[in-house]
Amino acid sequence: MKNFVILLFSFILLIVLVGFRNTYFIDLTKARLSIHFHAVLMFIWMLMLIGQAILIRRKLFKWHILIGKISYVVSPLIIISELFVTYEVIRFGGENPSRISYETFTLGITTILFFALLYFLAIYYRYKPELHMRFMIGTGFILLTAGCYVYFYIWFLGYKDFQIQL
Repeated sequence: MKNFVILLFSFILLIVLVGFRNTYFIDLTKARLSIHFHAVLMFIWMLMLIGQAILIRRKLFKWHILIGKISYVVSPLIIISELFVTYEVIRFGGENPSRISYETFTLGITTILFFALLYFLAIYYRYKPELHMRFMIGTGFILLTAGCYVYFYIWFLGYKDFQIQL
């Protein structure tokens, strides 16, 4: 099961990186500092999830606990950065923000609420490994929604010039 979790998190990271290649990575100079901060935090989170699964697989529990404690700082920063970025989607959407801006705002708010809930439950059940693992896996799936959202607009709806307000 733990090998599957490592592959799952790696796949999610790949989907997110590829999903944002045209909206974020294509020109990093266009993005505001808040977007870069958010992107770095989300990348760190995915690396932490992959690393935690590897540490458990190798039975390096002390390191797993140490990185878990680091998540007490990273997770609230992710929540704050997502709330700020979500706010900026509407703020910088112009005088008449597009439907996509409002959808992005709604997605940001709902996903961050689910992320916070899943993270809280994972920490609450940290002494029940099966529950803890499932809730942490859920935080990874929350990140997957962002990559899939961008794919949906670009590939399924044909918005080739789709840009999240950066």
